[in-house]
Amino acid sequence: ESVRFNEYVRPACLYSKQDIPSDVQFSATGWGLLSLGGERIPDILHKVYLDIFSNEECNSVYSKSRRRLPDGIDEESMVCAGGKTTPKDVCKVST
Repeated sequence: ESVRFNEYVRPACLYSKQDIPSDVQFSATGWGLLSLGGERIPDILHKVYLDIFSNEECNSVYSKSRRRLPDGIDEESMVCAGGKTTPKDVCKVST
């Protein structure tokens, strides 16, 4: 659907080059999940910094996962990020 830009809604500038410089830091933000009963929405925006995976690392991880990517990583349009030593997501991070 259409979006109306204002002081709070702006287009995001996404990195579009193939090679990602080593000094670039990726992060994810989100409100987390609803509580199990569905009665409460978290009121604190969470942020987590992510590790970048090479396409080879990502394909290897997904090949062992229940969540499969049938065609593997599309190097033209995908970046693989997450936690290399521990899982990372915005649902279970401290602010």
